Amino acid sequence: MRALIIDDEKDASLALAELLERYCPDVEVLGFASSYNDALQQLKGGAGKNYDIIFCDIDLGDATGFDILDILKNENGFNGFVVIVSGHRGFALKAFEYDVVHYLTKPVSPKQLMETIARLQKRTTLTKPGTPEKSNLSPETISIYQNGKWKLLALKDVICISSHHNYSQIYLKEERKPYVSSNGLRYYVDKLSTCSQFVRVHKSHIVNRYHITSIFKKEGMLELYGGIEIPLSRKAYRDSIIELMKAIS
Repeated sequence: MRALIIDDEKDASLALAELLERYCPDVEVLGFASSYNDALQQLKGGAGKNYDIIFCDIDLGDATGFDILDILKNENGFNGFVVIVSGHRGFALKAFEYDVVHYLTKPVSPKQLMETIARLQKRTTLTKPGTPEKSNLSPETISIYQNGKWKLLALKDVICISSHHNYSQIYLKEERKPYVSSNGLRYYVDKLSTCSQFVRVHKSHIVNRYHITSIFKKEGMLELYGGIEIPLSRKAYRDSIIELMKAIS
């Protein structure tokens, strides 16, 4: 998903871009605009079609975000989503008259941003190009959409999958940061139901039994490859955990 950030405050633009990079890897910031005229340059000649999302402030100094919305409404080929990002709550009602998909108030929290992107990804008007056909996927891989393309992840390298708000975080061997998926944990529970190496040990965690390094029964914790610690929920997933203990004992 390609994004344009329109805000006359440079620090606010950079802060939003950093949040997107860290928590919403499916979103790639392609441009910044710091004024009305700057935004016109980014959008002129039908260039609006280059963006899937526009994050727009209301107060732009020489104009307002509503002036930008008027442009998008009438020209420039933009067919994506608009998210208002403002320090003022009072413009929300007017903003939604322009069919914006969300209104974020500054300072934007990671949770707000992730929930907004999850909402956009569920909208049927924005489709992901080149979705891999099921018949072309190996049963030993799962696919994830990252930075505008599909990536196949080898199941043998998946350490665990953890729920994070409306997203899932997929931890892989030799990867410093987890991959963030817009699919919830239930999707992966169903997807991996026939893969015996994956066990759900907590409402928020699926683990790969081959990457367990230690079990702390008293503390109710698992330690996985790379020092990742996962809590055990013995009451809710008792049978799974008992089978897991037998398998690795």
